Amino acid sequence: MAAESWFDSFPERRGTDSEKWADVPAGVIPMFVADMDFRSPQCVIDALRERTEHGMYGYSMVPDSFYDAFISWERRIHGCTVAREEILLSAGVITGLQWSMKALTPEKGALIFHPSYPPFMGVPKALGKPLFTLEMEARDGKWTVDFDAFERLAAGGEIDAFILCNPHNPTGRS
Repeated sequence: MAAESWFDSFPERRGTDSEKWADVPAGVIPMFVADMDFRSPQCVIDALRERTEHGMYGYSMVPDSFYDAFISWERRIHGCTVAREEILLSAGVITGLQWSMKALTPEKGALIFHPSYPPFMGVPKALGKPLFTLEMEARDGKWTVDFDAFERLAAGGEIDAFILCNPHNPTGRS
């Protein structure tokens, strides 16, 4: 499928165990989660089909090419040097966030901008940490942060973690 036609086809997602579309009434377009509503590129479908056709789904190792690609990306795009032994894989962003907060900020509460992606807000609660929110405001069509209020909250002694998503979810502000 040519790239220009990826966005021209919208396969029906109801009845496919899609969290986004499961309980949405007809005529409503759900926008609460960043779930794509177009087919994956054919090369991705082909690669997954090839990988699954052997029929064995046991434990797999992460290939060296994965680590090499990640290390190369970080160096090329961000100018960061990352050693392979510094890379820890997690089942997802929320799991990684929970691990990080539990290991690095076990004492106090967490601060997050609001509105926020709801699963981010559940992480402190799952760890028994208080959640502090700083309301963003929409001004002139752009979401803003009161950085003076942010500084007061962060310096108050009750917070040892700040959850930041960039670009911000759900506002898209970077």
